[in-house]
Amino acid sequence: MKTAQRSQEKMTESKPSPGLSRVYKALRKMTCATRPELAEATGLSLPAVGTIVEALVNAGLAQLKDVEPEGRRGRPAQQVSICPEEHLVAAVDFSSPSAQIGLYDLYGKQLQQEKGRSSLGLAELGQGQALDFILECLRKYPAAKAYGVNVPGFVQNGVVSHSWMFEFNQAIDLKKELEARLHAPVFIENGVNSAAWGEYRTRQLRSPQSLVFLNFGQGVGAGLIIGGRLQRGAHGASGEVGLMPVGIEAFDQEEISLDHLGLHLDFVLTHLESSAATSMQTILMGERAFAALMEVTPDLTDPFGQVVERVMAGDRKAAAAIDQFNHYIALMLTNMVLTIDPDFVVLQNSWPHTRELFFEPIRAYLKKFGITADVSLSQVGSRVGLDGIALLAAESLEQGLLQKAR
Repeated sequence: MKTAQRSQEKMTESKPSPGLSRVYKALRKMTCATRPELAEATGLSLPAVGTIVEALVNAGLAQLKDVEPEGRRGRPAQQVSICPEEHLVAAVDFSSPSAQIGLYDLYGKQLQQEKGRSSLGLAELGQGQALDFILECLRKYPAAKAYGVNVPGFVQNGVVSHSWMFEFNQAIDLKKELEARLHAPVFIENGVNSAAWGEYRTRQLRSPQSLVFLNFGQGVGAGLIIGGRLQRGAHGASGEVGLMPVGIEAFDQEEISLDHLGLHLDFVLTHLESSAATSMQTILMGERAFAALMEVTPDLTDPFGQVVERVMAGDRKAAAAIDQFNHYIALMLTNMVLTIDPDFVVLQNSWPHTRELFFEPIRAYLKKFGITADVSLSQVGSRVGLDGIALLAAESLEQGLLQKAR
């Protein structure tokens, strides 16, 4: 599910002066250099480079170090170096049943990672305990200067709604609540959006290249990057393919409301078991995709893992369930590809046997539908969402420091 953090986007979009940008980019590429070397690399005058270096040092984006000259004669030369380890980012990803927690430097390099306890059932404990759980994860890294949090649900300016982590039909200003307790900037994003950004950056893609990242785990959703920009939509709902109606019978229902049709499996299973819907009558794409899986196993903590185990053990019903699931996933992707025409379509890669059980069959369905887009599995794997939110938070922090250096 998606987000539209306009205030955070403004920080990301604002750019430093051309001279500052040139020196900083050159320094990042070189990692360390003297002022004359930076002047040669950028074409700027030595005094101009000296002024910019001073600004970068004052902002905390660079450090100075004396280097002994050859032969130990003369004054020591000062070397300018980047210092990404001085600005750490703590990130947590709640888009899977068990939280993933990590520590990153300013450039998105992972320094530590660990697995947290399950976040399922938090909504039943109340908003206070859900916040305490998030803080428990983030406070594992007290040296962090900024934080990134992946959540399921709609996210708009840091306000989260329609999320299984909190009361589903209530909104919570998660950014405000966490920043008040952590006294540091917090970047809130939807998990699928973050995964799409993590994949995009890992592949070193650039504008105008576009990418669709499809996630299916605790629900079905897509992250969209068009022209190098993450698409969140006006209301944070961009890419909610799991809520697409299926067939004309969908409009015969008296009411279709997000208040009772969530994408998290708790809500899907409840709806499937209700008298108004069965596995053959469900009307939303996400429900239909999961319906067959739910007939094989009602295990909400790891439905894919359970079904995959049964398939590998020779269970024909489980194999048929995965085939039906793949059919609907391919149908979702067909609609998205025909609408967006992306350069790349990426499927998450989080379980054993993903390639043979999900990827290859889905790609075969897409070819049957006439889709010839570049379809591949994630190059990062299950931590792509964690990497993505860390990158988004780090990039936001970096832009803020560059603004300080202006």
